[in-house]
Amino acid sequence: MASVFCVLYIVFWLLIVGTWIQQYGFRKGVTAGLLRAGWTMPFLTLWFPHVRTEALPVAGKSTILHVLLDDSDSMKIHKDEVKIWQDRLTTSCEKVGCQWVLHQLSHLEPDVKFGITPLYRGWKKWKKNITGQPWIFVSDGGDSFSQVPTVHTDEGNGTTGLAISVGGVPKNALWIDGWEPPSLSFDSQGVPLSFQLKRSEVAEKAETLQIHVLESGKIIQTQNIQFPQGAKEQRFGFDLPALIKGTHFLTFRVLPQKDQHFLWGNERTFSVETMPNTLGILHLLGAPSWDGRFLRRYFKAEPKFDLVNFFILRDPWDEQEVQERNISLVQFPVEKLFTKELHNFRLIVMQNFSLSQFLDPQYQENLVRFVQEGGSLLFIGGPRSLTQADLAHSPLRKIFPFSIEAAPSPYEPQSFRLRLAAPTVEQRALASVYEEWAPQAPYFSRIDTLVGLHRGKQSYLQSEAVTPLLDAELPSGERLPLAVASYPGKGRALWVFSDSLWRLALAKSQGIPRSLYQDMWDKSMQWLLRQELQQPLSFQTIEVEKRPQGHLHVHAELYGPAVRYWDDKRWTFSLCGETYPLEMLSLHRYSAGDLSLEGDFPVTGASLASGCKIRLRGENEKFGSLVVERMVPILTPDPDRDLPDNPEFMQKIAKQSRGIFIPSTQEGKVIFEKWILNHGSDRSVLPAIKSRSLQEVYWFFHSPWIWLVLLFSFGEIVVRRYVFS
Repeated sequence: MASVFCVLYIVFWLLIVGTWIQQYGFRKGVTAGLLRAGWTMPFLTLWFPHVRTEALPVAGKSTILHVLLDDSDSMKIHKDEVKIWQDRLTTSCEKVGCQWVLHQLSHLEPDVKFGITPLYRGWKKWKKNITGQPWIFVSDGGDSFSQVPTVHTDEGNGTTGLAISVGGVPKNALWIDGWEPPSLSFDSQGVPLSFQLKRSEVAEKAETLQIHVLESGKIIQTQNIQFPQGAKEQRFGFDLPALIKGTHFLTFRVLPQKDQHFLWGNERTFSVETMPNTLGILHLLGAPSWDGRFLRRYFKAEPKFDLVNFFILRDPWDEQEVQERNISLVQFPVEKLFTKELHNFRLIVMQNFSLSQFLDPQYQENLVRFVQEGGSLLFIGGPRSLTQADLAHSPLRKIFPFSIEAAPSPYEPQSFRLRLAAPTVEQRALASVYEEWAPQAPYFSRIDTLVGLHRGKQSYLQSEAVTPLLDAELPSGERLPLAVASYPGKGRALWVFSDSLWRLALAKSQGIPRSLYQDMWDKSMQWLLRQELQQPLSFQTIEVEKRPQGHLHVHAELYGPAVRYWDDKRWTFSLCGETYPLEMLSLHRYSAGDLSLEGDFPVTGASLASGCKIRLRGENEKFGSLVVERMVPILTPDPDRDLPDNPEFMQKIAKQSRGIFIPSTQEGKVIFEKWILNHGSDRSVLPAIKSRSLQEVYWFFHSPWIWLVLLFSFGEIVVRRYVFS
């Protein structure tokens, strides 16, 4: 059809030109035809349209890339390189439709304005605020506190990012890497140290390096190590001599080499708490029994327990016709134990023990005070425990997990089945022993019927201060508390209202491994002695920095389920032996179990000390009372102007956060553009691009041919003025 219209147009045009030739002559007619044909040519495009593809608009949002820029003084010499990366980011985002938001380190850490660069601390603070979003970190890696991120910590949380290093590796640089100092040691054992050394260049020949370990400026250990030829990194290890009981602030130093220009990685400061090699346990057994025998064998088999064990073999009212010393193997030193020696124990075990018969009220008060001030108690029931006299008059009821008006009944030969309890989420979080016992629930259901317990109702438990661990299921289907964890004062207590758990060690024929009994008590002891991995509250990080005029700047991160019960009126804070109001601390909560504390304190007496103790104490009916304390070194920051480039820092940031490390090389450009392409567009909200085809009849006006039409349009003036005049 288009060709037909084209032929008709040409015929029509030839007829008009012929008419002009007859009227004005051949020369003028042909000239007019050519000039007017030039600017009328676009009419032919009506029959020869072009096909145009048009993208359809779709709903979605742009991906936001968060960029943290180290704007410290040392970055000024890399401003051209930073500008190049910013231009690349802008250009790449224009291609994929992303946007980027710039964050500066000085906005997170005001110390940057005073020439100090707490790079690692600022990075962690910033990373928590952008959890779940793509990120880019640009820095030269210089940290005023010489902090090196640990590769083992994973803060990625499923996000992805880029750690872009600007600058280069200093020549002949040597630094400590993979530093893993012990947090505690025992007074009769050496202190193992493990570390890794790295070089910026391959060692051309084997080198002998000297290691010094110092305390209070005095060398306590010297060691020579051999860095092998042709290596860039090497792991070493050696043992310090045994340290005396207490907290020690030590400095680990690698002596510099003659060709080494920067010493930013040659030294590390750490603290070690030295403890006695054994933990004192007092075991009071009311009468010989299988349950007592199995538990005593458990304690004796563990070298770290220093067990003092007393068996009650007869009652005070038993008739005797001989002197006391002739029938007693070891006299029960009740007065000495419960007045002078109680503080030497970490755990008191009362198993099938009658309080009213063997402990006067004043000794029972001392026992209760021992627990409330931070000691641990393991209570195991039996025929001799929880008698009417005990329940009616014993001071132990102050820390009992049941309400005062309703306590468990005396021992009954009641049969029951073992079941896992069902505490609330908050109760589980505060007693990690439940999390350790929970995987053993399938074994609990296999054990045959057990016999013997103290009956107590679930509704009588002090739910605000206990965590139920095990239940006893009666033949009627009723479930009673069997094992309960509680938090009396600053201490911890575990209450077992039966003497039948020893049967778990002899139930192999029922498909229960013999190790179950051992594992249950292992987890119980870890919780009672506060050696569990998941504690209610702990310091995730602590930094104490020396400031001018003797001030100390404290930055601490708390972690644990007890953080959610933070209350300014029931928490106290002390530093270097001085207590300060909590108003001096600024708080930032990242989550329900994550709290950051920061503040400046005028501790002039500690300005010359190498370290001091930081203590945090809290009280709440959910967990009783707890104290978290740690001895920490006082850091003196290095000025930013003295910090060299440290790409190793940026490389570890990438490993720690599951990101990608981009070195300061041309190859980094390819990695960068590929990452932007994969993560800069939000494919989770943008569907595949759709398009449609349209016929464009006016394509001529969008092509370069339009200039020729405009040129011929001026020919109309020539035609009208000179041809047809």
